[in-house]
Amino acid sequence: MDIAIMPLRRYIIEGQEHEISDGFKISSSSELRDVVRRVVTDQFAEFFDHIARSQLQACKYCLTWEPGENVAAVTDESVLRSFGRILQIMRIVKPTPVATELLILADRNGTADLRAERVIRCETRIPASDEIPVPEWNERDVETLKSYWQQAKKAYSRHQGPGFDALANAINFHEFAWRAEDPWVRFMNFAISLESIYTWSFSKISYFLSKALAGFLARSNKERQEYYKNAERIYEIRSCIAHGKGLPSNILCDGVDWGKKVQELSRITLGRILGNSKYANILAGGGKIPRRFFNAMGRWP
Repeated sequence: MDIAIMPLRRYIIEGQEHEISDGFKISSSSELRDVVRRVVTDQFAEFFDHIARSQLQACKYCLTWEPGENVAAVTDESVLRSFGRILQIMRIVKPTPVATELLILADRNGTADLRAERVIRCETRIPASDEIPVPEWNERDVETLKSYWQQAKKAYSRHQGPGFDALANAINFHEFAWRAEDPWVRFMNFAISLESIYTWSFSKISYFLSKALAGFLARSNKERQEYYKNAERIYEIRSCIAHGKGLPSNILCDGVDWGKKVQELSRITLGRILGNSKYANILAGGGKIPRRFFNAMGRWP
């Protein structure tokens, strides 16, 4: 394998090529588009229906990875996992419906064009993505992605086998929420992402979650009160869903889109942690990390 290529649907950015790190790039070139076109219309056409083919052929940008000289042997699964995790972090930088259908592992035959050797189906469809605005990315967003990715890689490396990392756990639930078809399941996963960061007790969860979230995100006493009330309401909704209850009328009639609210609070929380190595390092591992986290910040309200 000389290069791994993942075409990106519903993605817009300024410029033609943007480095991320460790051989990963966001790229746009006629050569990459030709490989995608050949895969979906010729070599592996039976994998895709008409709609999927047309969407993939319309992709202008690809996420790519080229192994360096000193890179040890990698498996298809490890490459796919890294691509998927970068998509997770992209969704934390911006609330974006960026998605894909496949990963192409390609070789060069001498100086000839790239030739697809293997194709892995890896659909990351975002439900109702046509209704979600597609934000335009810029250089600053890519710099943020690069910074977040450096912290996320460390968290992912700890979160495997018997190891546990609260940050990686929260990132995963944030992504599960994006991919969920059912709005109630989506809400639950965003709420669990918040709980993974902000709670450490099996009692008084609503109180500790609300207090910790408000203490971390608020910049003023007024904001702190607002964040506290929002987190309290989010946990109330989460409990109704988890215990099979309908939502009470005071929530149904309050005019707030709580689905969007919990999504944004999860994204802001993860972004703030990924943007500061001190926060990310304190969350390493499991146990009573959240209390130590807020004590170290000196932000416990």
